[in-house]
Amino acid sequence: MSIWYKANVSGEQGLIIEEETGKNIAVCYDKKDANLIASAPELLEACKLMLTEHQRINEQFKQSKEFLTPGMALARQAITKAEGK
Repeated sequence: MSIWYKANVSGEQGLIIEEETGKNIAVCYDKKDANLIASAPELLEACKLMLTEHQRINEQFKQSKEFLTPGMALARQAITKAEGK
């Protein structure tokens, strides 16, 4: 998993940088958005892990129909959007 961090630049902008390579990932023209964008890889990984664990629990209890809460459905939509599907 790639780790990104926010670097402050002049004015109201924020710069997102990949930790390992130092490569610029994005420029945020409103620096209050920079923290959210910098956390994107971790948020995506958390959503994927949450859904994987949920599926494992469904299988463990042999649920005949997958039980999906609104939060789980939203996580699935976010993963699909993030992966460009």
